[in-house]
This record gives sequence, structure tokens and C-alpha cells, in this order.
Amino acid sequence: MFVARFPLRCVAVTAAALLTGAPLTGVSAAAEVTVGSDAALRDALAAAGPGDTVRVKPGVYRGGFEWSPRGEPGRPITLIGDDPRNPPTFRGGASGIKLTRPAHAVLSDLIFEGASGNGLNADDGGDRDAPAGPLTLRRVTVRDSGGLPERAANLDGFKLSGVDGLRMHDCVAERWGGGGQGIDLVGCHDAAIRRCRLDGGATGEVGPGIGLQAKGGSRDVLFENCRVEGVTERCVNLGGSTGLAFFRPPNAPYEAADVTVRGCDLIGGAAAVAFVGSDGGRVEGCTLRDQTRFPFRILKENDAAHLIDTRGGVIVGNVIVWEAGSVWTRVNVGPGAAAETFKFADNVWANVAAPARSRLGDLPAPETGAEYGIVPPGLEPR
Repeated sequence: MFVARFPLRCVAVTAAALLTGAPLTGVSAAAEVTVGSDAALRDALAAAGPGDTVRVKPGVYRGGFEWSPRGEPGRPITLIGDDPRNPPTFRGGASGIKLTRPAHAVLSDLIFEGASGNGLNADDGGDRDAPAGPLTLRRVTVRDSGGLPERAANLDGFKLSGVDGLRMHDCVAERWGGGGQGIDLVGCHDAAIRRCRLDGGATGEVGPGIGLQAKGGSRDVLFENCRVEGVTERCVNLGGSTGLAFFRPPNAPYEAADVTVRGCDLIGGAAAVAFVGSDGGRVEGCTLRDQTRFPFRILKENDAAHLIDTRGGVIVGNVIVWEAGSVWTRVNVGPGAAAETFKFADNVWANVAAPARSRLGDLPAPETGAEYGIVPPGLEPR
């Protein structure tokens, strides 16, 4: 088995030179290496440079390793499972993997399970003036992280802090820390999370509280075509309550701005979507079902003086269904919320067990084009 002990590009260039007689000076080429052991993997990651690919054979590997991949524009460093039908599994560790200041990096077709902390952790190394990224995660699964489900520690499936240019496609988070989030973005910008599936595995009031979250100065975030279930509190948090030392940028006047939730299936929880200290934000084309208290909440949980009141959200073109008696009110409004600045349009509201009772209280702002009591096919009571 080949183990990289020099920069991978140097190995590839040397081999080419030996075969062709080409000079070595001034030459830089990408290389690819396939590994099948913990030692070989760590050697290859340490050696990888811009343009290189490290492929990992199927099997079980030791989790809890750290990596600082630094690619270049057009020449990312890639860590990928060699067989996407049988991804390698990284088991255990404080975090399944800890990425510090990743730049132009891609992770694909990998499983991280059983970490005592976050399943996958990526951050800017604490330098709030120099964001990490771009970072791409494709078909990455994290599961059973954060300890026992009743543990209330703030531990996440995916924890991303200070990462700009984030792309997550077809990722999965299952059963993460009881006080944490499935995907938690803190001070991230230009992020798109698409077709991801989150299942916290909550039973009753025990289990993870939140599915998707963007807070701490996050901006320009898209959650699209995702499915969230198995949480106790909120499927999606647009904003949150972040310590001022963790905001990126430090002077951001909002927890989150310009976050879009589009085409998502949001199942269960006390609430489907909460706007919390957010500026703007849009929920459109989503299906909200089986919430136990409120489909939507408009709140402000961070009372720092420079932060705006929650304002300007748009809730349009969604289907919201619930059982009779399970939902207290359609929109819950708390202090510090300028709920009158929100826009509601073209939503379908349906109490599936009692369609005539689908209005259930007034909204905090007028709605246009609403429909009531119409239960779309496939969403009838089970």
C-alpha cells in the first residue's frame, strides 16, 4: 500500500520525471493517493497540497483527527471515500473530524459516527477577521454524536464557525447532542445547504432541540430542499442567541440576515421555523406539519443593545398542516420583535382534523392570497 511521506504532488512529479526524463524544476502537478489504514491516511493528509486528492478505502477508521487543508482557487484539496456505495466510517473521537481554517477543500462520501462532541467541526481558528473557506461537503454523514440523547450539552452534528463559501449537498445528520443542532452555522456567509436530511431521533421531550440554524452574524444563507424531523423545539432557527465574542463580523447588528428556507419538509418540534434576532429572512414553498405549539415564532433572545429587533421576514407559499388542538397559535410573537414588518402571502393553513378551525387566531400582519382548510394530497391525518 502506498503511503505518502512527501507532498503528494512531489511524488507524482518525481514518478513522471523518472519515466520521461523531464526536468524537475518549476513543475507542479496534482496527485491522487488511495489509503486503507489510519497511519496511511494521516500521512497522506499531512502531505496533501493544492489540487491533491486523498481517497479512503471502505472500512472503519479512528475518528477524532485534525486537519488544515489549504487548497487554492481551482485546485481544491479533496478527501473522498473511494466507493460512494460503501463510504469509510470514522468512529469516535472528541469530534469526528476537526477542520481548522480549511480553504478550497472538499469532503465527500464519508461517515463520522460516535464522536463525544460535534460530529464534524470546521472553523476559522478563532480569527474572526480571516474567515475559513470555501468548503464543500458532499454526501457526508454524521451520526450518534454528542453523547446520550438526554444530555443537554450544546453539541452539534455539523458545527461550522466563520466559514464563508460553504456548500453542503446531500449530507445527513442523525442523533446529535440533546442541546445542539443538526447543522449549526455561526458567523458563516455565502452558504448553501441543499438536499440535506436531519433526524435528531427525539422521543417525546427527550432529544436534540434544533435542526438547522444560522446565527452569530450569519448572512446570505440558503437552506433548500432539506428534511428535518426528530427535534423537540425548532426545525429551523433563523438567528439565535450568540455570545458577543463569537459574532463574525464582531459588529454585526443581527444574529442572521438574508436567510432563505426554501422547499423544505419540516416535521414535528414545538415550532417549525423561528425568526430570532434576524434581519429579513424568507420561508417559501415549504411543508410544515405535526408541530405541537406554533408553526412560526418571531422572537428576540439576545438582548445586546446594538442588535436590531427581529424584522422584515417573508413567509410565502407554504403548506402548514396540524392536528386539532395541537397548535396553540399560528405565529407566536415575543418581546423585541417587529412582527408587523413581516409579510405573509399565499400560504395554505389546514387543521387536518377540523378544517373549519384552520384560521386559529390572527396573524401579526395582513396576509394576501391565503387558503384555509384545504388539506393537500398525502398530508391527510395518519
